[in-house]
This record gives sequence, C-alpha cells and structure tokens, in this order.
Amino acid sequence: MIIGEILRQQNKYEEACSRLEEAEYLFLKAYDQNGATHCRYLLGYIYEAQGKLESARSTLEEAMSQFAELQGQVGVASCLVSLGMVYRTQGQYEAAYSAAEEAKSIYVKFRVLQGVANTLLLFSNIHYDRRQYSEAYSAAVEAKATYVERGDRLGIALSLLYMGNILFKQGRYVEAQRCAEETRDEWVKLGNNVGIANCWRLFGDIYWMKGEYDEACCRLEEAKSLFAKHNNGLNSSLGIADCNSSLGKIFRLQSQYDNAIKLLEEARMTYSTIGCKKKEADECAEEVALALQALGSRGQAA
Repeated sequence: MIIGEILRQQNKYEEACSRLEEAEYLFLKAYDQNGATHCRYLLGYIYEAQGKLESARSTLEEAMSQFAELQGQVGVASCLVSLGMVYRTQGQYEAAYSAAEEAKSIYVKFRVLQGVANTLLLFSNIHYDRRQYSEAYSAAVEAKATYVERGDRLGIALSLLYMGNILFKQGRYVEAQRCAEETRDEWVKLGNNVGIANCWRLFGDIYWMKGEYDEACCRLEEAKSLFAKHNNGLNSSLGIADCNSSLGKIFRLQSQYDNAIKLLEEARMTYSTIGCKKKEADECAEEVALALQALGSRGQAA
C-alpha cells in the first residue's frame, strides 16, 4: 500500500491502482478491513484525479460507509474531501462546500491538522471557480502554512501552485511568477511531471500577459508536451486544454486566426465536458467568434 501511495503522489495512477488493488486483496485475505478500506479510499481518490467521476463517487461512498462501520471518523472525513472534489469538478458547488464543511468539522474535532489543510485547498478551489479570488487565496495560504509546519512537500507544492494561479487572475504577475518558481522546485523534488507541466503553463500565461509572446508560446508548448507525455487523466486533459486556450488567444492577437480557431475549439470541446469549466468553454467560444469576425473582415478587405 505504501508503494501505491508513493506512485499516487507521483501521478503514476495506473501503477498506483494496480498496487492498491493488490494490497486491498491481501488485506481482505488477512481479515484487515481497515487496511482494505483505506485502499478503497485511495482508489476513489485516484479515479477522481483521472476524471472517472462516477467510479470515484461510488468507490468513495463505499469506502466512507465502511469507515463509518469501523468507527473511523477521520477516514470518513477523507472520503468527504475527495467526494467534495468530485462535486466541484461536476460544478455542484453547494454539495462540494457542504462536504468540505462536514469534513473540516471532523478534522477539527480530532485535531487532524493535515486534514484541515486538505479541506482548505478544496475551499480554495471552490472559491477560485466562483471567481472569489481573495477568499481562494486566503484559504490556500492558510493551507500552505499547515503543510510547511508538517513538512508535507506535496501539500506545499499544491498550495503554491494554487496561489500562483490565483495571483495571476488578480493581475499580480510578479508574485505569481515567484510562486511558480517555488512550486516548480517542489514538483521537481517530488518527481511529479504533471506538476512541473502546470508550472510551465503558469509561466506561459505570465509571459503572455507581459506581452512576451514568443517566450509565452515556448513555455505553453513545453507544458502541453509534458501533459501529453505523462497523461494521467483529467489533470492532463485540463492542462492541455488550458495550454490550447492560452495559445489560441495569443495566436488571435497575432492575427494567426486559423491556428487560433483550431486550438480554441479543441479547448472548448474539453471544457464543455466538465461542469466546473463552463465559463472557460464560454470564453473560448467568444474568442472563436472574434477570430471568425476578423477573418471575415480580412476577406472583405481582400
């Protein structure tokens, strides 16, 4: 199970699932229901990250029920956080917020600081999707402080990445770049290539906003290549869509309308299948309309 957990942290999900399924079988054979249930929870966590949302939901609900029977309230809280992530991805923000609040109350009761930090990151994600950037940033900063205290490098890396994304949305590009540099170093230490790709994507967006289009495109293409090479499901698909969206917008500004439309349409198609990305899908559609309008004007001028 420990090897499966390490592989999960490295985003090597297929290998992790194989190890966890093997561990679950051995735990059940040894009549260790607690160990088997923990494996079931980790499998649900991975299914969520892979974008297998219905499998994630059913697996996590099963694990949560088993933890409840075992009087494992902390396990119940862990399942609630992961279920909250599923609800958030599906755009069911009220359900996600409710799950996060319930999980946090359990973690606080049992003084599980790591769990409290995990719920804070979920709150940060929910606020981010709702464009409530101040609240999102405060939650991520608070989570990072706890992860630092506990020496949790994965938590630190995630918090820094979220903080960088939020700062970018707030137009605080210098601070966003600083966060991107810090989180890149953490992902490198963890050997997590999808995390590294997210850093290059953030660097690309920052260069774009600074008007350094060539550097932006270089970073975004590098990120896109890493996402494709280390495809682990939903995170990689969204990463590629984010890169295509940014590249498409840059190409439109550079009057490369055909390339812009192609990339923006690819991004829109991915976003439209994910509940929490509806606004991004609409933005891509608007960008495509602007590119088509410019193409039409160019044709009339010719």
